[in-house]
Amino acid sequence: MCFLKKKVEPPKPVSPYPTTTEEIPSPRDIIKYADMSVTRDTLVIRGLPTDTIIADIADTNSLDPLIDIGHNCILVPFQDYAPYRHADLEVGDLAVFQVGTKLTSHRIIEIREDNGRLYRFRGDNTGSADPYLLRDQHLKYLIVGIIY
Repeated sequence: MCFLKKKVEPPKPVSPYPTTTEEIPSPRDIIKYADMSVTRDTLVIRGLPTDTIIADIADTNSLDPLIDIGHNCILVPFQDYAPYRHADLEVGDLAVFQVGTKLTSHRIIEIREDNGRLYRFRGDNTGSADPYLLRDQHLKYLIVGIIY
């Protein structure tokens, strides 16, 4: 009589990050390499509007792991010239929008036309799209950079 032993496989490591095959669209290239330089202790980005701000991020986890608490974002208020117009926005761009009094940073996942542009957003780390479509007046800032 012959007995075969079942080969026992070691447990597979568990990643803290969800595995997905879903491609997340990247933001467009807004700040060109030629417009940036670094000196000994200074990062210079030429061509940004004068009302550009740097903002820290709230601990919501909605854009983890791309943006998390402690990170800083370079925010440009929407302008009336390229590449900072609402009309320049593309799926994949990151923006800050306002609903009521709350400001939220998420990725654009859909743009459609209906008496003007409508935008749908989603946090990369959330399970679904945000429940509303937003118009230009809801969008406050374009995220053009993330500083870790």
